[in-house]
Amino acid sequence: MRVVEIANLLALGKTDLVPTKLRLLMVTVGDQPENFHTNLPYDGVRHFVDEYASPSPYRGWLTGLFNAIESNDRQAILKGLQELQAKLPK
Repeated sequence: MRVVEIANLLALGKTDLVPTKLRLLMVTVGDQPENFHTNLPYDGVRHFVDEYASPSPYRGWLTGLFNAIESNDRQAILKGLQELQAKLPK
């Protein structure tokens, strides 16, 4: 749900809240077992990002977020999230 929250914040132009939410997501993922992976499909959120203008400046970053969270294990997810943290949208 934190991933959807981050997408919503970007869509609403509340970019100042995204760094904190991303850090919370990273802490949550870091607390999971090593073989952790998500089973949630993000197709609907991806569709929202592709269809509506508001998040379009963040499309690439959000695609990276979805790709990271759908990785196969905790370390891969964290690596992707750390890379995204360095490229946070302004």
